[in-house]
Amino acid sequence: ATVVVLALRRVVDVLNLGDDEAASLGVDVRRVRLALVAAATLGTAAAVAVTGLIGFVGIIVPHAIRLLTGVGYRALLPLSVIIGAGFLVLAGVALFAYVASARRTQIKRFIEKHLRDTTLNAHSVAAGLGLSARYTRMVFATEGEGIAEYILRRRLEECANQLTDSLWLGHSITETAFAWGFSSTAHFARAFKDRFTMTPSGRKRSVAWTACSSRRPGLPARSRTSPASAPPACARWASTAC
Repeated sequence: ATVVVLALRRVVDVLNLGDDEAASLGVDVRRVRLALVAAATLGTAAAVAVTGLIGFVGIIVPHAIRLLTGVGYRALLPLSVIIGAGFLVLAGVALFAYVASARRTQIKRFIEKHLRDTTLNAHSVAAGLGLSARYTRMVFATEGEGIAEYILRRRLEECANQLTDSLWLGHSITETAFAWGFSSTAHFARAFKDRFTMTPSGRKRSVAWTACSSRRPGLPARSRTSPASAPPACARWASTAC
């Protein structure tokens, strides 16, 4: 379709003079017009079939170029093909970025809602949102973090928050890990240490020690900042809390 339109661009300039004038110059007006309409229809249908409705955005390109080049089709048609293609690529990228951002937000909300589910993964997220697993991974990967990595990070963050909450000191580390979707204590401990450079028990012990020291205002300054120098009573209480 593009080849036909570009090949007839000079004849189109003749058609602008009127049918009678073009016919007097030896142009078969009916045949040329039919070829142009068929080529334009075929090209538009093919573009929309491949790119979707965003292809109609390119309609404004020839009108914008005409303001710069005038009504002559010798320059208008080639520039419309080149600039129109580039414009549609930019529009498609912008649209994908917008849709991807909205999808990522939707996926994150779904993950947050089902974060405690041990079966949560890319396939369950895709099935829950009515998307394909491939598309879900592709959309989420634009942030540089996969779905599995995001789920693991959020679970570790929630576990860390719960371990540092003095209201949850009576719960064991295993209970905390299993409550947030982990099915293996060993895997949780390794992932937690890789993420926070300390073990879950060490993090919880430090919180327990802080809570204990706050209840004993008469402790020396050094023992307040160092669990290693904790009094036996606080050490036993922190160990029991863990």
